[in-house]
Amino acid sequence: MATGDLTTLAAVRSYLGLDVAYTTDDALLSTLISRWSEQFVNDANRLIAVTTFTDAFSGNDLMPSWSRSTAWSGIPYALSTRDSNRAANGVTLRNYPVQSITAVSIDNVAVPPRDAVVTGAIAGTTLTVSAVTTGAIAIGQQLVSTTAGGIPAGVTITALGTGTGGAGTYTVSSSTTFGSGTITATDSTASGYVLVNDRVTLTGYDYVFTRGESNILVTYTAGYATIPYDVDGCVSERVAFEYQRRQRQGVRSKGFGAETVTFLETPEGWDRCVSNYRRVQIL
Repeated sequence: MATGDLTTLAAVRSYLGLDVAYTTDDALLSTLISRWSEQFVNDANRLIAVTTFTDAFSGNDLMPSWSRSTAWSGIPYALSTRDSNRAANGVTLRNYPVQSITAVSIDNVAVPPRDAVVTGAIAGTTLTVSAVTTGAIAIGQQLVSTTAGGIPAGVTITALGTGTGGAGTYTVSSSTTFGSGTITATDSTASGYVLVNDRVTLTGYDYVFTRGESNILVTYTAGYATIPYDVDGCVSERVAFEYQRRQRQGVRSKGFGAETVTFLETPEGWDRCVSNYRRVQIL
């Protein structure tokens, strides 16, 4: 499976019902898979698989400003805004679904994440952090987890142990038991960036989207870690369609006695599937 392919050779072979022993056309099918995966991306005007992007925004203290993305050409639609409520100050990333933020900077100054996302466990009043995904643990942060079992509401970091922001131990405000899982440590009053869906906002008063030309940079990953079933099936169908159409190149219709059969130029489900994923540009 080549990089960027939206289905597999096995899926296409299964769709066509090819005999296991027949491998003569595997190279051709692989080429068609890459060709129509690329066409799906072009028709949808977006990348489907997980990809790293860097979006540049031009900060403007008063007016919104368009952005651009280094991983995709075309007309961008994300906006950078600033108003009196700094918590609502944010930029909309151009690619989605967003998986994670790698870095945010304004005028070449790095902006830290407001929240820390870690892997850890709690036994009694001791939190043991084994790994940090983003951010840093700090006193006053509230702990939240969506892992089964969860963490009771209101549990906060009250003291440092062997950890000083990263891996190590920390004291929490109340005794609880939480098996190892993903924990978010958050402080709504802290300064930094927060990712909500596909939007990056600033909190606190230490950072603002200042006026400048492409002075705000956000590096992030976006796309589907697993190709959606409908996309996989759609591309498999299109590859099979094009593979079988080789036998009637240039033939639009064919007569069978008193009847005439008109051949489709595109599988019926292609446009519908593409439209479900198409990114609409706002001019």
